[in-house]
Amino acid sequence: MAITDFFLWRVSTPTVSRQVLKCLVSSLEAARDGEDIRDKFQHVLVLRLVPFERRLLTSILELVTPDVRAAAMTPSVPLDVLATHMFFKWSWTSAVLRQIHVEFESDVLQNMHGGKQTAAFDMVKEMLRSRHTRVASDRRYYRTEQLVQDNQDFISQLGEINADHINVAPHAEDLVLWRMVALLLVRNLDLMREWKGFRTIVGLYSRSKSLQQGLGSQYELATESDDLLNPLLATTFAETLYQELGVHQAVFNSDPSAFPEVDGNPQLGELVRSAKSTLAVDLMTETVDVWDVWIFERLFRLHLSGTQHPPLNFPTEDFLVCQSVSTHWESVHVELKREGKEATVLFPKKKFDMEAQRPRYEFIQLDQFETIALEYEHRVHDMAISSPSSFLPLINWGDLHPVTLQQAQAAVDALGLPMSFFSEGELKIWLSSNRSRSSNLLYVNEDLYCRHIQEDYDYPGYFLNGGVLVRCRDLNKTPFAEEMKEFWTVWNDVAITREQDTGQFLLVETLPGIKARQLKRTSSDSGPIVYFDFKWRHRLELDTQRRDLEALLGEHFKPSYCDFLLYIDASELDLADARFIGEGSFGRVHCVSWKKKPVEVSLDHVEEQVGQVAIKVSHARLNKDFESDAKFFAELATSYQALSGNGNLAGFVRLFGVTKVLVDPDTGDMYNPQVGNASGYQIRLALVFDYASGGNMIDFLANEPLQDDFYEVWGNLCTYFADIARALKDIHSRGIMHRDLHQGNVLVQTEVKPDDIESYVLISDLGEGKALDPTSASEYAAPEISDGTYTASSDIFAWAQLFIEAIRVSHNRLGWDDGQVRYPKRLMTILETCLSAQPEERLSAAKLADMIQDVSLEMIREEKATGVEWFLGSYKLPIVAKRLSTSLELSDAWFKSS
Repeated sequence: MAITDFFLWRVSTPTVSRQVLKCLVSSLEAARDGEDIRDKFQHVLVLRLVPFERRLLTSILELVTPDVRAAAMTPSVPLDVLATHMFFKWSWTSAVLRQIHVEFESDVLQNMHGGKQTAAFDMVKEMLRSRHTRVASDRRYYRTEQLVQDNQDFISQLGEINADHINVAPHAEDLVLWRMVALLLVRNLDLMREWKGFRTIVGLYSRSKSLQQGLGSQYELATESDDLLNPLLATTFAETLYQELGVHQAVFNSDPSAFPEVDGNPQLGELVRSAKSTLAVDLMTETVDVWDVWIFERLFRLHLSGTQHPPLNFPTEDFLVCQSVSTHWESVHVELKREGKEATVLFPKKKFDMEAQRPRYEFIQLDQFETIALEYEHRVHDMAISSPSSFLPLINWGDLHPVTLQQAQAAVDALGLPMSFFSEGELKIWLSSNRSRSSNLLYVNEDLYCRHIQEDYDYPGYFLNGGVLVRCRDLNKTPFAEEMKEFWTVWNDVAITREQDTGQFLLVETLPGIKARQLKRTSSDSGPIVYFDFKWRHRLELDTQRRDLEALLGEHFKPSYCDFLLYIDASELDLADARFIGEGSFGRVHCVSWKKKPVEVSLDHVEEQVGQVAIKVSHARLNKDFESDAKFFAELATSYQALSGNGNLAGFVRLFGVTKVLVDPDTGDMYNPQVGNASGYQIRLALVFDYASGGNMIDFLANEPLQDDFYEVWGNLCTYFADIARALKDIHSRGIMHRDLHQGNVLVQTEVKPDDIESYVLISDLGEGKALDPTSASEYAAPEISDGTYTASSDIFAWAQLFIEAIRVSHNRLGWDDGQVRYPKRLMTILETCLSAQPEERLSAAKLADMIQDVSLEMIREEKATGVEWFLGSYKLPIVAKRLSTSLELSDAWFKSS
């Protein structure tokens, strides 16, 4: 299941939204009345700013308003109300509050966590550690660990917590900072009303006499505060979407009950009204109108850059008529009646596609009103850009100094980028005294970005000769305009400049940013995270690693190998306890322990630990056996191209690196340094893969214990094979075919969790990228292979044959109460298509993955597959019937489960 669909299912509920609103209102009432929120709520989670956020906030607050700290040291009711609202609109507060109420909601607690609050809180931690939006994935491992450390009292009460009494509050160390942020808002209302995350708060302030009086220029405490909360109490999450700047004129209307048609579809207005009436209008993963500290700091620095350096005033009008910008965006004048002025807002020309937003999975079809409404609200609210100058830095052309490709060679090589990416004259060095430490640093995810701020770490290729190395390209020849929101929200490293003589707009990109975008295109969405995490963990040995790989691989070395591939010294491997696994034409495979294995200890968080790996030792004596050497380098190249940057989530056994070992040429045994000497041993190359502890999938399934629920068995089988299909889709999209898919190289990885043991399937042995021998693995070989033809659909044939084998070995767990085995009609029809003798009739891997996942969801949903159609005995699908014949009495009847 796609992770966004999963989150929609779990958090798009009116109950959770109402509870979140209750927490906000209660906290504001406590601030208004000078009370401690703990007097209203028994269970309060304390949330603190992490160190890099404190550093960013402190620097910008002191830079903008040097006297603000003294003012914030004196509490006042209006100031605390506004600070509380700012705290609740902080993205971390929103995420924690929403997620805790999701997992502790009575139905979810009972059905998904067996009524155990400890299990529910474990899920809260797991969800919070990774944040997913429409354009990026963020990692918040360290922030979540801090949350756990700060809330041991809450954790000690798990099992006795009343979910209605859960709320959040800022850490005592941060109170002054929150008041400073509130004062900064007051002093910059016109500016901050244009920024996502602050529009609602600005609206509250502008409508409240008490706040205006209490937070005036003298910061005097208001004597009257009757209307302090009235604007909030009259405002729901849904209504705030249509207030303030950022709403298209076509949908901006003072009457909150009036919603327009979209593309002539009158149903959409009803969908929005339906969601609005239930308050179910927020996603935990990407809530509307919340803010992040690092973006807040960047926005203010850009604002100051424009005010303190007038020559850098942003040329908005010229930018808007730039060819690439005007192709994808339209300028709309929005009348802000309350302020008595107009504003120019950019809106994407791409139309909202209602049908594309319908939930695809049947078990969340009932939530489609909320789902579509959410997508629409994000479309009209989030997608608007109030002013390009508020997020896009403008660099003075005079601060950019030319550098030759030769001078930049080392920096380019350090990132594994080909020099062909760049043209002479594109590369520049940005030298400016106005650049702050946080300016134009690539934001890959929070856990890596904090290293830049806290430890002054910079990625390879970022600096050259005391300045930032950048590439400048014609803006019209880049994807920037089309993907403007993504560049803004995700990357942070880009800017624009104007060529001095021609006035042409150029896009300015850092080299780490170029690398990140290349990886996202060529590997996966997680590719940049894996890559830059790799660079951080090995930052002290990058030069050594490159030299070792070059020395080992010689003419076969590619700079891109340094992206994810390690040279692993044999001294890090426990060869004394090596266990032989198997042998093939390539070489022998052994299981050994590795002292520095990167282990994912939590979602997206890797630490080095002792762990088992599989080393695949080549038969070739290094530089002595040309044919076997060629096999090694061919498998290395194919495996690396397919697997680099994806990790196990891609459905393949992970490739860690290469090593060299000493091998006895007569026995094939590796040299044990604890026994004897190395005389007579030969140097052999080896690939180091992760070790799949569950063995091959067919043997794993054959040894599975009997289960009472055959629906679950079918569901698990479909989930496994949907994962295999997705893995094939990934390599097919890169022009790679597996060519040798059979039961011996589809493996199972098992992981022990607090309450369960999880298993998932991984494909191994991508091989040499050559066609199969017609006699090899003939049971799984498609008919066309006998003629020497191999296509991606040949992998699909092997996939279907492997599925048939999995059903056979699971047969004794698929019986109904009457002792007979029935087969799901949809699944059997899919298998029949994939086993066709005609390659063109088989399904693509992409379509196959979606179809099998749908069958899996049919099996595991709460209604117990009441709509699934079944075959009993024989049926009119001759290919499948031949492979799944049984001793049952034959019947052509259809059956439906009841």
